[in-house]
Amino acid sequence: MTTKIVLNSAGIQALLKSLEIQNELSRVADSRISKAAGNYKKSIEVQSTRAAVKIRPKDHKTYKKNLKNNEMVKMVK
Repeated sequence: MTTKIVLNSAGIQALLKSLEIQNELSRVADSRISKAAGNYKKSIEVQSTRAAVKIRPKDHKTYKKNLKNNEMVKMVK
């Protein structure tokens, strides 16, 4: 027996842009920022297909440190 699943594209897009997803992204970003040694800020954006969070350094010292050590990239792995 084979089951066919049909996805509702509009529903999936609404879910990916939803407030619940934005809250979860914010929670994960806060967790990453708290683990990082430095001064970072986050911004949450609702793009055309989904919500996204960006974590960026607040000052030049943190920016240089992140370039040298790749702190944010290493946290994702």
